Order: sequence, then C-alpha cells, then structure tokens
Amino acid sequence: MGLRDVRIRGFQMKKRPCARAVIVMSFIIAALCCTACGSQELSFGEERYYGVKAEEELGYADEREQPVQIAVGESHVWTLTAGSGGIVYEREFEAEALRSLGSQQEDKEFVMGISAVGDQLYACVSCGETVQVRKLSGDGQWETDLSIPWEEAPEQLQPTVFFVDGKENAYMAAEGEVWRYAPGEGGKTVYQLKEPAAFLQEKKPGVVEAVAKSGGEITLYTLGDDGKAKKKWTLKLSTGNLAPIQTDDADTLVLAVDNRILFLDNNSGKITAYFDCISAGVSTDLLGGLCQVSRGILYLEEKTADQGGRWLKLTQQGDVQGDRTLLVYGTVDLSAAMKERIVSFNRTNPDYYIAVEEYGSEDPWAGKIRLQAAVTSGNGPDILDLYGAENYISYAEKGYLEDLEPYLLKEDFSDDILWQVQDLYRVDGKLYMQVPHFSMRGLAIHPEYAGDGEGWNLASFLQLVERNRGEKYIVAGSTARAILYMLLEGLQGELVDMEGKESHFDTPEFIRLLELCKENGKTGFMADGMSYGPEEIVDKVLFSSQYLNVPMSCMELYAYYGENALPYGYPIGDGQVFLVENNQDACGISSSSGNKEGAWEFLRTLYEEDYQVEMSGGINVSWGIRESCWYRMWDSYLSVDGLGFNGRTVDPPTEEDVERFAKMLLQGKLTANLVPYDVTELVLEEAEAYFSGDRSVTETAGIIQNRVQLILEE
Repeated sequence: MGLRDVRIRGFQMKKRPCARAVIVMSFIIAALCCTACGSQELSFGEERYYGVKAEEELGYADEREQPVQIAVGESHVWTLTAGSGGIVYEREFEAEALRSLGSQQEDKEFVMGISAVGDQLYACVSCGETVQVRKLSGDGQWETDLSIPWEEAPEQLQPTVFFVDGKENAYMAAEGEVWRYAPGEGGKTVYQLKEPAAFLQEKKPGVVEAVAKSGGEITLYTLGDDGKAKKKWTLKLSTGNLAPIQTDDADTLVLAVDNRILFLDNNSGKITAYFDCISAGVSTDLLGGLCQVSRGILYLEEKTADQGGRWLKLTQQGDVQGDRTLLVYGTVDLSAAMKERIVSFNRTNPDYYIAVEEYGSEDPWAGKIRLQAAVTSGNGPDILDLYGAENYISYAEKGYLEDLEPYLLKEDFSDDILWQVQDLYRVDGKLYMQVPHFSMRGLAIHPEYAGDGEGWNLASFLQLVERNRGEKYIVAGSTARAILYMLLEGLQGELVDMEGKESHFDTPEFIRLLELCKENGKTGFMADGMSYGPEEIVDKVLFSSQYLNVPMSCMELYAYYGENALPYGYPIGDGQVFLVENNQDACGISSSSGNKEGAWEFLRTLYEEDYQVEMSGGINVSWGIRESCWYRMWDSYLSVDGLGFNGRTVDPPTEEDVERFAKMLLQGKLTANLVPYDVTELVLEEAEAYFSGDRSVTETAGIIQNRVQLILEE
C-alpha cells in the first residue's frame, strides 16, 4: 500500500489557550469614553448600510509589491506599493483601466509617500543626499517641485506620512512632529504634537489638520501659520488600525477604524454614524478610500491575504440584511483568520450573513464568563468559537452543542478528512467540534543520544536523563518547572480523564516525575530571559519541543539534527504520544440555534481547498484536516532548489521523505489537548512548593490530586 492510500496523522503547532487570557478587546460599543467636551458614554450614532455593488482585483506586477498607501483625487486613486523603488498604480474611479507609474529617475531612489490635490499627484522620493517632492505632469513625466537636504528631512520610511496642500506646501510627519516645507525659499516649519500623526487633511482651503493616534485616543490638530499645533478635539477610542477616507463633505471626517467605518463631525469629534464592515463583507484591513456623501457612494481599497489589493465600490442601502438570514458568531475575541473568513462568506453568500458578537472586556476572564452565560441560557450565538477547547467537553455533555458528524458525512469531502485527528474531539461518541486546521508537537532529540527511537517511552526517557548526568540541560529553560511542563504536555491524557472526571496525580509514577524534575532542574541557560538560537538548543539542551506545523518545520529537524533525526513523541508509560491541538478556526453549532443549516453553510467553507492549504488571516499557517490538502502543502516544496535555516541548507523533501515522515507519525499515538489551562497552571503552581523545599513530594502530589479532582467534579 502506498502512502497516498492510507490516512495520515497530521501535525502542527499553535499557542496554548493561555494566549487568550491576555487578549483585550479593542473595540467595545458600551465602553465609557469621552471627547474634549467632557466625559460621556461613547455613542456610535445611527448605523449606515452599504452593499458591495462592484469589485475589482488590482493586479500588481510583482506579488511582493504589497500596497501600503493610497492618495485619492477627484476622479483618480493612486496606490503606492512597497516593492523595489516603489511602484505607483493609477486608476479612475469609474473605469476599469489600471496603469503603473514609474517614479524613479535615478538608481537607488524610492518613494516614501504619495499625496493628491484634486487630480494632481505628488510623490515624496528619497534620492540619497536629498528628499524630493515631485508632481506628475500631464504627459506622464515627473517634475521636481521641491528638493530638501537629507539632514533637513525626517527619518526616511516607506510609507511616510506625506501631504501636499493647495498651496503646494509639503508636509512630512515623524513621531510627534510634523514638518512643513514651503515651495521656493519658504523654509521649514516644525509643529509639535503629543501623539504621532496618522495622516493630514485640508477640508477647507488654507486649513491643514493632522489626525493623530496614540494609545486609546484619536486627536485632531489644526496646524496654524504661526507654527503652532492647536488641539481641536480628542476622542477616547482604542483602535489598532486607522485609515483616512476622503469625503466631499467639509464638515464630516470619515475614518476606517478596526471593524467599522466611523462618520464624525469634523468640528466636535462626535461620532454621528457608523458602518459595520464585517457584516457587509468588507475587509477590515483598509488602506483608505473616498466617501461621496451626496451620492451615497463609498469607495474603499483593501489589502488582501496574498498582499494584493482590491478596490470596492459600495452603494448606500436601507439595511444590511436584505433578503438574507442573520447568523451570530460568538467569540471572546475575533481572530484575524476567522474575521477574514467571515468577511468572505458575507460578501458571497446570498442567503445568510454573519454578525460577530465579541464578549471580551478589559477583564481577561469577564468575556469568557459572559459567553458562557449566553450559551447556558439557550440564547447564545448560532456558531461558537471553540479555540482552546476550555469549555468544550462541558458544553458537549450538557447538550449545548450540535452533533456535526451528520453534516460532515453528507459532504463530498468527508472521505478526505483525517478522521484520526477529528475523532480525538469526540465526546460520548459524538463530534461537537470541527477542527478545520490543527497543530501537532513532539520532541527533538539528537540521534547520538536517542538512537533509532525503538521502544521510546517514559522508562527510556528516564534512562536517557540518567545517562546525561548533567552534561546538557534537560529542556530549554532549565528549571524544574520547565521540565515538569514539558512532561505534562504528553502525560495530560493519562493524568487527567476529562470525560471520566478522574485525576491520577497521587501515584508513585507522578511522584517519581516530581523528584526527577527537582533533581535535574538548574538555573543558567535562559534563566535570565535572554533569547537563544537553534544552535544553542542543539548544543546545550537534551530535549526540545519540535513544532511540526508545516513542511518547513518538519525539514528543520534535519537541518539541525542531521538526516537521520526522527520526530519523537512525548514519553508516556507504554510508548510515546504526539500532542494535537485545535486552531483558531475550531468551532461548533449551538444546539439552540434556529438556523443550523445556515450555520453549517459557513462551517463547510472552512474545508474549501484554498483555505485548507493556507489558513487565512495571515497567521498560523497550519495543517488542514483534508488529506489531499496535506499533500498539496508538501508538493509545493518538492521542486525547490534547497531549504535554508539560519545559514544551514538541506535538500528539498522527496516523495520518499514525505512517506517516511508520515509513516513515522502513523506509528505514534495522538492525544488532543483538552485539559483546561488552569489545571496545568494549578499543577505547576503546587509543584513549586516542593521544588523550593517548602513541602514534601508526597504531600504535594496529594494536594494536586485533591485540587484537580475538585475542578473536574465542579
């Protein structure tokens, strides 16, 4: 039987659920905020609705030319990309034509930023000893309007905050300053701001304003002719992304802020209306755009996952729903991956659209409590975020989740699913969680210490530690706590029975593990918190965590440990186990949902081939749970010249490598990471008392047993 005739056990790595405990929601409608006029509850005004009527993919000549900045004119828009030298793309609002504009006049020049006045385009160009402001003439040639000595210009970055006003004064911003250069011999003026400027605008002739962002505030300054920056208003609003949307209404300021577009009174900073991007299927990663308030037209340029750009034209409409049915996706915080997938669904599905309900707050745990309350009340969201799986078994046992297996078995791709992984998440024989992407981890051990891996288990692990006799640190981190943490990763399934509600910490085997950790725990390597490289790990560490999340990380094993290296599982009593974790798109359907078929329409999109091969959101590219897609990820590496790892090079994988790697994994055992993070933290916390000499090992094991058992019973 060939490798492609058998099911494969997949593997990949993600952060532990503890990462969710430190994520704070950036945008909360009920947050208490204030403006310059005094403290008040932040109101987002009325909701406006726009629908995508036309869209166009902007094709860039080089996939590395990521769009970084736009300039909006009366009938044109220009896009600056971060390619070699900086390429500017031009298009008309109402036309499909797209052309590229070369901006370099000499070698080693690059565009720092672009700006537009009417339909006149300007570019700020770094030219080595000078920074030049150039404008595009009617015949497509660039003319130098202003030349600034290098030492008289702010630090040269791409993109820089660059602006030209109606009098052809040029502005550049750096940190808390805005530098103005007058044409001719007008000289330089430096404005001092308290926050970094995000962009500049001239909504009324002769009045230039700077929109600044810092921390949880957005501030509007007026830049006077006297060289002073006067604060006009401050809006207390936490935001990660802030992009300008030009408008034909001089009294309205339009901002793309995270998941929304806000309409503000430019004179007071009061939010008068908002547009929810996600529900309308509009990306939240926007470069900017144009709002023609009088026509009800909204033009937006968004960045896409493949670093290209997409130009959208949206027309104002009565409501976001139309003939579609609402579905609610509930999460503590919305991940980039799921945000992008929901946007794609909302843009294309004619029958349903998804609204996101985020339950997070300034309190790291309050959001989880609110989400849990919504689920248990029977009035929760249609689709539940189950990343981390902290409440998964409890939700399943109490009937809050829908069995997904009947839905999966109806799909054409059901025979393509790696059921070895999916089955790890069964509760009482049913599947309440889908795992479109998953992670897998094991151990890396130098072949000269571990041999051929035959008979690898907890006993051989202890023998290897004994033979080491202090020559190497047991794990990176060196402390007794770090060693125990590594062992718990693999032993959690044997120590904690989540379904049976039983713990097994008061055993001679666990007591011996605590003693081993204390005996071999040291300080020194990484104890000062300094970073370290792969060579140090290979040279100084006996066991290191091996991330098996993509072909590159699999081949990295050979780069550092040699071509005879093997991936090892975590040692357990009767063998070894590889740790499988779900990823940021793990989710389920609420049993109380009135639109379960619609919810499944969204869940099934997470099995589409493009998404399976490369998880969207630009993060955590993982193994998809479809076997064919697992192979596709390997196939892309088979024809490369070689793979480089910090100065080390290995040959690309062959079909034999793929088969050997998969078969090695098939010999191992998989376990899902379903033990709540607070249980692991409890074990580590109580073990510290023994490691520090404040408690006996037997007493420590007994306390851990009692406390964990209490958590399971509750």
